[in-house]
Amino acid sequence: MKDPELMPAVVRALDREGITVGELALRRSSLDEVFLALTGHRAEPGAPEGDGGATVREEENEPRKAVMRP
Repeated sequence: MKDPELMPAVVRALDREGITVGELALRRSSLDEVFLALTGHRAEPGAPEGDGGATVREEENEPRKAVMRP
């Protein structure tokens, strides 16, 4: 993380607003998130392998995660 004060600032802001948080985690971006940020779209499912295309497999019932970026 580039700013070690970011997570404490987020916690303080949530506390100020009276928002109760059950769990808070910091993690690196996934390859899919980086691809989306760079290209503006998701990798297409089932793209042929070996041509530089990426394959995205989404599981049913897989929980979605919220990601906070500065």
